[in-house]
Amino acid sequence: MIENQQLSFSEANCMACFEGTNEKQRSTGRRVCVALKYLLCLTLVTLLWTGYGRALGIGLKNSLELGVSGEVTTGDRHKTFVTQRSWAQYSPYFPVEEYKPPPSGCIVDQVNILQRHGARFPTSGASSNIISAINKLKAVQNSFSDPNMLFIRSYKYDLGQNDLVELGAKQSSDSGTEVFNRYSHLVSRRNLPFVRSDSSERVVLSALNWTEGFSIASNFVYQPPLSVMIPQDSNNTLDDHMCPAAGKPDEEDYVWLSKFALEIQRRLEVAAPGSNLNLYEVYALGTLCAFDSVAHSATSPIILSPWCSLFNQTDFENLEYAGDLDKYYGTGYGQPLGAVQGVGYTNELLARLMDQPVRDHTQTNSTLDRNEETFPLGRGIYIDFSHDNQMIAIYSAIGLFPQPVPLDTTPDQNIPDPKRTWKVGEMVVGSAFESSILEEEKRFTTKIREDFGK
Repeated sequence: MIENQQLSFSEANCMACFEGTNEKQRSTGRRVCVALKYLLCLTLVTLLWTGYGRALGIGLKNSLELGVSGEVTTGDRHKTFVTQRSWAQYSPYFPVEEYKPPPSGCIVDQVNILQRHGARFPTSGASSNIISAINKLKAVQNSFSDPNMLFIRSYKYDLGQNDLVELGAKQSSDSGTEVFNRYSHLVSRRNLPFVRSDSSERVVLSALNWTEGFSIASNFVYQPPLSVMIPQDSNNTLDDHMCPAAGKPDEEDYVWLSKFALEIQRRLEVAAPGSNLNLYEVYALGTLCAFDSVAHSATSPIILSPWCSLFNQTDFENLEYAGDLDKYYGTGYGQPLGAVQGVGYTNELLARLMDQPVRDHTQTNSTLDRNEETFPLGRGIYIDFSHDNQMIAIYSAIGLFPQPVPLDTTPDQNIPDPKRTWKVGEMVVGSAFESSILEEEKRFTTKIREDFGK
């Protein structure tokens, strides 16, 4: 029953892309949607391995994994807890499993990569709560009762806003290197990777660092350009700003925050009497652990910020769940208009897979998508650089990571379901590869093209 519901939801979202005016067109649309679903299933079965990057399926080799500073062995759970893997959308890239090549009888015929920008500084909104919390703690620094807080007396906040950090730039470059090493057979001087990005500065810089890494890996034989930067004030399939009617996850965020952060708030008040941190400032300090760590770790292994010492494993697991809820109810399945924002990109993906012009009347930029120079077909590698919110919308439109029930904002005993598959740290980590489309040699693609008239 759950599988049927999931299939229906996925097809319904996909069918919204096909606005045919007659039954024949709708029938064709449904067959395309089903074909895409099976194609993605084939991809997931054969390439799925990136856990905090399980999105659509590939990741860097373990040699590029971040260090494991901050590991805590939890014998009762028979696993190792790694702090930087619990930062949800603020986690920098790391792989979960080693890459597995396609099964016998299959080849990688085309690769479509949807990649987030690299690790960054906090946004202006997040920065205000962080700075407010730091100032409150500094104001009572002479009353600290917790030795872990003594560093605050000499701590100077030096983080920027919004921009890419050095670690994020390097990991984007590493991503380009790995794509060349793995898929160089798909590249020639006349068939370079086609690279697009949203026009946000950190996204553009991530794309440029990726092309640099790719070029260096090829000894500069292949130098793919950043061909398209889609303006944020236009129809844009790589940003989620085009649905003003879409709701926000503020209510769900606060319900969970008011559950788990109260204990942290009380603990910090005992450690820093008179600081009077509010719940948003408590959360901000939890994210500062991530932001301060990546900002001061130019390379792997990551060096954990002293702010991390103010939180324990349970705190980090609850902070992680806060990120999961934020994305689920922001542009994911918990938002009625979340998946709609991913329809345009899904149609672009279909066009590439089918080697046919884009058919869409949602948020695609028709001026760009109708131009062979700005939306070419027949390339071996496509890579699009985007944001976490938009990537979540795209996953939801395609039907990835469906949950049997909506994420609970008030889980029993304040313990998030450890078996949930919706973990944004596994879906939108900074600089992570997020999708690879595998086409079975001849038989599968020929069948699709026969069915849909190519």
